Amino acid sequence: MRELFMQAVTILFARSFIRIAQLVSFLILARYLSPQGLGAFGLVTTAMGLAAQLGSVGLRQSTAHAIGRGTLTAGEAAGTILAVWPFLAAVASLVVWFFYANAISDISAISSASIIVLGVGAALLIVMNQGVFLGRGDIRYFSFTETAPRVLLTGFVVALMLTNSITIGTALWSYVASFALVIPISLFFVSRNMGQLRPVLAALPGMVVYGVAFSINLFLITLNTRIGLFMLDHFSGQAEAGRFFAALRINEIFIEAAVAFGLVIFSSTVRSEDQSDMVCRNARIACWTFWSFMLLALGIIVAAPLGLTFLLGKEYQEASVALQIMSLGLGPAAATKIVYPTIAGLGKPLFGSVSIGVSLAVNLIVAWFLVENYGSLGVAAALVAAQFALFLGYAFACKWFYAAPVHLFLIPQKKDVQAIIGFVKRH
Repeated sequence: MRELFMQAVTILFARSFIRIAQLVSFLILARYLSPQGLGAFGLVTTAMGLAAQLGSVGLRQSTAHAIGRGTLTAGEAAGTILAVWPFLAAVASLVVWFFYANAISDISAISSASIIVLGVGAALLIVMNQGVFLGRGDIRYFSFTETAPRVLLTGFVVALMLTNSITIGTALWSYVASFALVIPISLFFVSRNMGQLRPVLAALPGMVVYGVAFSINLFLITLNTRIGLFMLDHFSGQAEAGRFFAALRINEIFIEAAVAFGLVIFSSTVRSEDQSDMVCRNARIACWTFWSFMLLALGIIVAAPLGLTFLLGKEYQEASVALQIMSLGLGPAAATKIVYPTIAGLGKPLFGSVSIGVSLAVNLIVAWFLVENYGSLGVAAALVAAQFALFLGYAFACKWFYAAPVHLFLIPQKKDVQAIIGFVKRH
């Protein structure tokens, strides 16, 4: 537990910089771009992120699993990643280009294609390299490659603001450049103490079989949070999508800590043997995460109306109401970031697939009925319903497969309360 705690502190410290960087760059972009421009930025960057996630075919997780279990060395895993990266990047970029090449009306087709290829390719390689760090337990390197692109983007956006050069084109070029510049650093970290760089293509089918299910599930989870953005673009236009994106990004910044801690748990789990104890332990962590973030939601509900309008301007006034609604789903959203990496790290990437599917269906159905009449508010309500459906689905799936009592996910345990009180008294 002490090792897990220290790793969590390391990655949460790094994530604090990510949250600050994301907040600064987002506020500047929202101020200088119209809601329509912010909507276009959100649509394209979301599409690139989803493509990188699905295009990796889960090689981040399968690489971490293979190294953690000793079936591949770090050099063999890195060599395999580099061998397949160009093909995966080309396919993923082509998909994004097909759907969103014309989404940005203010820049040329060649520039759009270049942005998409560079952004998807860079993000994809960084994501897959992180599997080596997670498998070796190199949380510092993982944290750096997570933090650096966000910090660089903030620097670029501030520079654009100071030179009065912020447009949708320069914003997107800054976004992809922030990932591209991290590639050589990521490769340098991977090369340290990795042994001989040698691709093992014979291991690739097994890695894909393990990882693709994980990749699809994570893709669907991410899509679950962003499907409203695409629906609003279709039904209400990019301006309404931009207002929703504004509320969504603020909301997502609050759960960054849970995402980070979930990845630490994944890294710990792939090196653990006691499955039942691991599931119950992390169920208790998920419970505390749930209630902590529900308490945070109360503060957001109070502060959002004045805070968001003050920070972003009157054009985003409706976004503050959407943020209030979204905050009601912070608890289950954060808790699921703890539960899923636990089970996937135990070699069960298909765990929760039914729950994820049901959650996405709930989101789509509720949003479909509400989006035309209520716009971003209806989509926000659909997201909250989906997040509760996913969390409860995970809890019951853990009970079914691992005999983990459902109350561990919902009711804080007395021994945990006593431990927290004792810690506070000692410090």
